[in-house]
Amino acid sequence: MNQLDFPIDHELVQVRRGRRSGLPVIICVHSTVLGPALGALTIRSFPDAKEALTDCLRRSQTMTYKAAAVDNGTGGASCCVPFPYGAEIARALRLAAMLDIADEVHALNGLFRVIPGPGIEPEEMDVLFRRTPWISGRSRRTGGVGATLPGGLTGLKTAINTAIACSLDRSSVSGVRICILGLDEIGAQLARDLRKLGAQLVLSDMDPTAQLVAVELGVEWLPPEEAIRAECDVLVPCVGERFFTSANVSELNCRIICGSANGQLSSPDVGASLVERGIDYVPDFIANAGDLIYLSSVELDQRTEAAAVTHVRFAMERGVRSILTDSREATLSSVELAIMIGRHRIDSLTPESD
Repeated sequence: MNQLDFPIDHELVQVRRGRRSGLPVIICVHSTVLGPALGALTIRSFPDAKEALTDCLRRSQTMTYKAAAVDNGTGGASCCVPFPYGAEIARALRLAAMLDIADEVHALNGLFRVIPGPGIEPEEMDVLFRRTPWISGRSRRTGGVGATLPGGLTGLKTAINTAIACSLDRSSVSGVRICILGLDEIGAQLARDLRKLGAQLVLSDMDPTAQLVAVELGVEWLPPEEAIRAECDVLVPCVGERFFTSANVSELNCRIICGSANGQLSSPDVGASLVERGIDYVPDFIANAGDLIYLSSVELDQRTEAAAVTHVRFAMERGVRSILTDSREATLSSVELAIMIGRHRIDSLTPESD
């Protein structure tokens, strides 16, 4: 039994000090059974090294189950360069860290392919690509996919539409009351697209200036503490984490939760509480899988961008429908079911040991 608060079922865990930056470069490869391990790169602050390693381990495992559940043909990994809370990473130090990352990735000779995580621009991925070919999410100038917004947005809209069809037996978002929590790039564009399709919107964000989007669209605005409890058909968390806890599940007034934000549940048992409340939850690592599917479709499978968007719709519709339908029949939470699907696909290709 794992007495530690993080997964230990990885193929590779590596922590090395960058020779240029002096910062630790953490690489975790969870699984390559279903295909090359893709993992997001993050450069961010942590309170201590243990939390940084724990975060990297969890994200690599989640990437495996995300890819497996939507049958993407890739494995899961993660890469992180942590720095202390309160510190700022200067441009020169960030560049040095990027070069250190490229060296470590190149040394693994294709076991791990890096994709951009939050705050990492395609142009920064180009820096890595100059030193190693095992880089995806590059700019168009270097033959990459560029921004993955088309995939992420298409994936999230497809997930919402599929959940509405499965849970509300409705064929469109017209007249459906949808509350979006967080108006980042994907949240704001989602609001504009849903408004055009006739959805009844409620918008919210920690940044009060984001209220301008609500004014632009002529829709309702609520502060975050009220929005999470708003009466709606679909609650869409797009920014933040740990929205839902054992303490606030009883206060939710939605039928469906489906958003792109990572880490929406404060703990696994919250998923079971949502089942008890009759709230259908599309796991966050499934709802935000569109960008992964899109990126790998273009850069690994050599699809055109239009064909990649079509593939995102197909893969997301199939994955979300299967998870929501099968979780009801199995009386499991949707998170448990999604992980079960992923494990089954991995186990089916894993040779049995003697």
